[in-house]
Amino acid sequence: MTIEDLHRLLTEMGFPVDRLHEGVPLGDTGVGLDSISSLELYLQIEENFGVVLDESVYMTFPGMTAGELLTEVAR
Repeated sequence: MTIEDLHRLLTEMGFPVDRLHEGVPLGDTGVGLDSISSLELYLQIEENFGVVLDESVYMTFPGMTAGELLTEVAR
């Protein structure tokens, strides 16, 4: 998954992410993910990319940056 893929998923979910880069926080101070939208993003990643992350990981999405999420998906 690339930063462009993440941008597309977040845009499709209705998040305004004009300038998404690896340093942008996914939580309140950046994209605005909460626990519900984190679960939705988790499911979208699984569905679109076939990546199965540990279920506990999605709860940490709001505390991650975009780059940290991309690293987690790449594992």
